[in-house]
Order: sequence, then C-alpha cells, then structure tokens
Amino acid sequence: MLPPNQRQVITLRDIEGWSAAEVCNVLDISKSCCTGRARRYGRRWKITWWSETVPLNQKRMTCKEFVGLVTEYLEGALPPDERERFEAHLAGCDRCPNYLDQMRQTITLVGRLSEDDLDPAASSELLRIFRNWKQR
Repeated sequence: MLPPNQRQVITLRDIEGWSAAEVCNVLDISKSCCTGRARRYGRRWKITWWSETVPLNQKRMTCKEFVGLVTEYLEGALPPDERERFEAHLAGCDRCPNYLDQMRQTITLVGRLSEDDLDPAASSELLRIFRNWKQR
C-alpha cells in the first residue's frame, strides 16, 4: 500500500487529471517533490488500483484521454460507455469543446484526402510520424 502523501499525488495527477502545478498548490509542496512522489511508484500502481476500484462508466476522463478518442467519437465508433464518459468530459471541461470544434472545422475545411492525393514522399513521412507517435 502506498504512503498517504504519495497516494495523494498519484490520485490527483494521474487519476483526476490535475496538472503538477495544481497538485503542488493544493498540497503545498514543490514541483520536484510532486514529480518524485508520482514517479516513485509509477504507472503499475495507478492502473491496478484504478481498474480494480472504479467501474469504467464512473471514471473521469482526462483531457489527454479525450484528445485520443476524438477521431473515434466523430466517426461514431466509441462504445456506449466510452461515449458517455467522453460526453460527460465534454460537458464539464473548459478547453476540450474548443478542441473538438477545431477538429470538426479542420475536417470540414480539408475534406477527405485519399492516399492518391498525397505525394509519395509526404505519405511516407506521415506514416513514419504516426508509427512513432505512440512511442513518445
């Protein structure tokens, strides 16, 4: 079991989606202390605790998670429970509605590109970027 001070940092940063600055301010600790506490136990604890404790439909979505699901949302491909979480986040977030609107506008302005519309060099470069994107 995690010590309470580490549990607080991990819960606020990684589960609730707070920024490091917000966590530091609320807990009255330095940024390096906040980062150290969050790293000490890492991702394994968060995933285990969160998945065992909270049903999916009750988990608050983070902005980062929201951004990762925008395409599936716009294509109508999200499962019902994920769509519910997505729309709950959308209703309660100040920034993500703007991001979603920007994505919709981009799709409208650019339209649909086929692979044949791209220069082969540009196509190769885009594929390379997308393959490496998840590794960051």
